Amino acid sequence: MKKNGMAVLAVLFGMANALWAQTAAKTPPAHRDEFDWEEWQHGFFLDAGVLGNYEDADPPEGLRIETTFLLLEIGGGYDFGCVTVRLYGDFGFPLSGNVYWADGVTYVEESLDTSNGKFGMEAAFKIIDTRSFDFLLPLGLVFSKTVYTQKNPSYTQSGHAFDRKWIYEYTTVTAGLDFTIRLNNHLKLRVISRAAYPLESNYTHKMVLQGNYVFADTGSKEYSVEGHTNIVTFSAGLGLRVNF
Repeated sequence: MKKNGMAVLAVLFGMANALWAQTAAKTPPAHRDEFDWEEWQHGFFLDAGVLGNYEDADPPEGLRIETTFLLLEIGGGYDFGCVTVRLYGDFGFPLSGNVYWADGVTYVEESLDTSNGKFGMEAAFKIIDTRSFDFLLPLGLVFSKTVYTQKNPSYTQSGHAFDRKWIYEYTTVTAGLDFTIRLNNHLKLRVISRAAYPLESNYTHKMVLQGNYVFADTGSKEYSVEGHTNIVTFSAGLGLRVNF
């Protein structure tokens, strides 16, 4: 018990010392100009950015879907000094979306309607921290959903038209390198890059009959196949960070 008590006291003493040091660091010396003090960079912040995103999905059935998005990113978090933590959301607008599937020994390319959304959480470690700029190593977890819709209907052997959708839902670990440049006391320019490694990636291939017809296998207008897929995704862009 005595050893445990000493250990607890040591931890509490260490925490108190760290808190005192942080408080002291936030108190600017009398001779330092208030404009030069770096207190502005610690605390809560809001982010906004625009990124280009590349996505390549390859399910086991021989189908391949390749897409580029324009992502609008909005987020917020807290800057602790040596590390920042934040939550963010991405809203994707497709720049191009194509599906490739086997047709004999060749591949047929077709344009698709595409939507994409992401929600992420991230911790970024400052590997270089200066008054004018920072280099950060962000590590995070992202939940994504992408829906591809075939613009022109396909047809069954009986000649009935049906719409096709490919729905991808995947969770990825992300890592990258961010570069921030101080513009003024409350504003930073961000250069953003991140690549993703899939932890879990699933797809649903959904077919919906047009008109008053049903699939014999399901007795309904919908027929879907589910499975796992491989996802490759990479993002890069620019943003602004407002510190409070």
